[in-house]
Amino acid sequence: MKVQGYLVDYKLPPVRQSDVPRNPNRIIDMKQFVPLTGVGAEQFERAVGGVVSIYEMFKADLQRRGFQLRPWSPAGDGHHLALTFANRYLTTAKESGGERPIDINGTIDPLNVLTPHLRTEVHILKNVVEYWQQEELGSAGHVKYSVIKPELFYHSNMVEVQVAFQACYVFLPKLRAICLLNRAATCVSIFILIFSPLKKVKRRVGYGEERSDGAEDDSDPPQTEMKRLCLSSGDGDHRMEGSYD
Repeated sequence: MKVQGYLVDYKLPPVRQSDVPRNPNRIIDMKQFVPLTGVGAEQFERAVGGVVSIYEMFKADLQRRGFQLRPWSPAGDGHHLALTFANRYLTTAKESGGERPIDINGTIDPLNVLTPHLRTEVHILKNVVEYWQQEELGSAGHVKYSVIKPELFYHSNMVEVQVAFQACYVFLPKLRAICLLNRAATCVSIFILIFSPLKKVKRRVGYGEERSDGAEDDSDPPQTEMKRLCLSSGDGDHRMEGSYD
């Protein structure tokens, strides 16, 4: 699933010394996250409705199995709704299932402040978040996508995130990729951004083939696209992951 919005707050790599908890048992809880708002944009409101519907599907499925899902609802400041997507940096060795670890020193821990504290924690594929930037080429509507460092994101940037969803007693909207759509919004007030419509994007961030022919994204509403999602369960961990173009 893809969601566009404006960054109102965020926590992205690299990890700083002040980010590392003193209690080594809390290192596993370290995560990156991006809260987004649409400041009233219809496209974002539809995305919120889609996420709520996904939560309700998880809740109903778990209830049929005799479990309860903790309450969840979109955040907001009383005026505009917001969604937060997150992903832990690390997974316990037990949860990794023997998957080969991925090095974290390049993007997450280039300062080497986290790695010395690791014991059995590992960074694996499900912890990976990709960082992208969309660039327009000329006036013909062509675009290209390039990998960037997470340090290039700032408050009030217009972004698109790719997300997945998991639920095991707790509903987890997971961040999988984030793409910078409009850097021009960096130095203006979020109050001004309400007059700037969310963009159409021509491809899924980080996956699939690029569409640079200027064609618009004609995705169905999230509620329709949810029909394609596949619900599965195993070892007591009920998950549903989905994406749509």
